Amino acid sequence: TSWQEDEALENEKLIASSDFSGPTDKRRATDVAFAMLLVLAWGAMTVVGLAAMGIIDWDYIPTGNADYLTNGVDFEGNLCGVGEKADSPMLYPLTDTIGVCVDKCPTEFTPDICVDAGYDEVCSSYFPSKPVLHFCVVVDSSYPQDQEPQQSTMIQLVADLYTAWAYIGGFGFLVAGALGMMYLLLLQCESIVLLLVWGSIAAVVTMLVTVGSMAASEAHALANNHELGKYLTTEARAMQIASYVVYAGAVGCVVGAFWMRKKIHLAVSIVNEVARAISDMRALVVVPIVQGLGMALFLVPWLMYVVYVGTSGEVKSSSFADIGYKTFVHDEKTDGLLIFLLWVWAWTSQTILALGQIAVAIAISRWYFTRNKLTVGNISVCKAGAQSFYHFGTAAYGALVMATVDTIRKVLTYTHAKLQKCDSRVAKMFEYVMRCCMWVVHKALKFVSKHSYVQTAIFGAGFGPSCKTSFYLLARNSTRVSTVSAVGELIVMITKLAICVVSAGLCYITMSYTIADQLHSLVGPAVATLLLAYVTACTFAAVLDTSLSAMMQCFVADEEMFAPGDRYASCTLTGTINSAAASTPTS
Repeated sequence: TSWQEDEALENEKLIASSDFSGPTDKRRATDVAFAMLLVLAWGAMTVVGLAAMGIIDWDYIPTGNADYLTNGVDFEGNLCGVGEKADSPMLYPLTDTIGVCVDKCPTEFTPDICVDAGYDEVCSSYFPSKPVLHFCVVVDSSYPQDQEPQQSTMIQLVADLYTAWAYIGGFGFLVAGALGMMYLLLLQCESIVLLLVWGSIAAVVTMLVTVGSMAASEAHALANNHELGKYLTTEARAMQIASYVVYAGAVGCVVGAFWMRKKIHLAVSIVNEVARAISDMRALVVVPIVQGLGMALFLVPWLMYVVYVGTSGEVKSSSFADIGYKTFVHDEKTDGLLIFLLWVWAWTSQTILALGQIAVAIAISRWYFTRNKLTVGNISVCKAGAQSFYHFGTAAYGALVMATVDTIRKVLTYTHAKLQKCDSRVAKMFEYVMRCCMWVVHKALKFVSKHSYVQTAIFGAGFGPSCKTSFYLLARNSTRVSTVSAVGELIVMITKLAICVVSAGLCYITMSYTIADQLHSLVGPAVATLLLAYVTACTFAAVLDTSLSAMMQCFVADEEMFAPGDRYASCTLTGTINSAAASTPTS
């Protein structure tokens, strides 16, 4: 039939043009309409935000007040700095649960400060503190035990973070960054990558065998205990079957690893190639930093708009068990505006991520399709970054799809919280099925869009044609692509884990020898360092992940477009390819 002929034609192998020498330099703007739509969304977001801030007079959107969100609530339910407490904008935590509004944070020790809490008179003391936003935080913990300020765990945590901010930033960013660079250099060694991959496979098999042995032992113990009755005899059989299933999984892992050993070795070689490319173009690690700066620049006005729109509803202050809190009551119109702002943020952040992926893919593909690798360096990364803006519309196109799915998932998460109070099992089941379906759609779209950006980087096509080309290209090489993806995900996971744990551990040890007596606990700053190190590790992992996808597509495209003697693959990678091909029987 005609559609089958069209599909067969579209599924033909790639053919290189006579003048092909890597990513095209003759680029044009692609998917311009989606770039214009994104700019219009930014304009609409700005109008909504300015109206909520009161700069634009629009009766449809009430004016918000950021003080309602940032100011504290005292033990009587009053907002500090607003209304009756307008002259007292700071909240000082007198005890773990009782806070009082003050005009400024105390700088000297003042004993016997008492307030009437309704049920009793509560007395404590003012301790020297520093303002953090609209809260007074005691940052010095070197007080006698009988005069120690009675502050909640959260306030103590903020104080510890304030004291240890230099350690958190130094180890979470600088040390983690140095570890990331060191890790990328180590990945150039094939033996290290092989050790990581096969060691992980061995660990999984060992874990499965251990779990199976434990299940078998438990089944044997239950079967021999005749006093427990017939019910536990059935449970013993179930445990025995479970042990067989786990053992079968271990055997399957061993057989699968043996059967795919050549493809795993090929994946390791591609990881080595990626590490060499990043070593030659070390400016690639700056790409996520530029992305982070771009997101931060957008986040500042966006967060202001969200705060003012979110506080445009009716605020209710109250107290429970002497703990003050506030809630906001919105109408459907305000909820819709908040969902719109959330959608714009998702679209913009996904567009920034997509631009970075296209820039990295251009640099990696240029490195791959260059005979003399010594001619490719950091200047190629700068050139790739400039060329990626030709495809701003393509990035916005793919990001629009991803942002819509992300927004639907967040709305479903909000609905899930609301449905916890509902007794309808049908509604809960439908919501659960929808969340699972959207998770699958999100993963599929993320995979397809990432690889389509590589096609855009190499050939300069738009999002639609690139999706189609990358889909057929990956389908023709599905086994190798899946193996490289699995090995790549494993390497990325190990990279994140190693950077986070080592950075946080070093920070903990250093603080224990230097500022332990100034902190309430070392755990809070160590966890903060772990989180910051994770963010830093994600920058290296993002470059590594995108580079692996780009290198894999370059490899399969190189294999389809050129004869063995004309390919761009390095000698090491070519030897691995030939070895894998020699061990594969021909049909």
